[in-house]
Amino acid sequence: MQDDTATTIADLEHQIEALWDQHKGALKSMLLARCAFWLGLALMGLVLIGWIRNNAIETGIVGLSLFLGGIIFNGSSRASADQIQQHITGLEAKRDALIDQLPFRAKDTNVIPFPIGSGHSLH
Repeated sequence: MQDDTATTIADLEHQIEALWDQHKGALKSMLLARCAFWLGLALMGLVLIGWIRNNAIETGIVGLSLFLGGIIFNGSSRASADQIQQHITGLEAKRDALIDQLPFRAKDTNVIPFPIGSGHSLH
């Protein structure tokens, strides 16, 4: 029974670590999406103020695509990160509940503790 619980806890730990890696990936995707958003906004702004005249229509379309794609990709990545975080929280709660069910046992059974109230002090 106790070995099964320890195995389950170890499996939960591995799942949590894998989910944290996925969460980091979602955060990196959000950063990439924000970069695309700002790059697209900058390109559209440069086209609108006239600093880009050659291929202005194509550059404007690329800028609009980056701008809108950045918004959509950021929202999608944020939703994924939130879902992963909720899943991690659930697994951590399950792991903590299993740990709380484990009986306490001293690691070194050769140690004899001081009796309570016997007047011994650690100082």
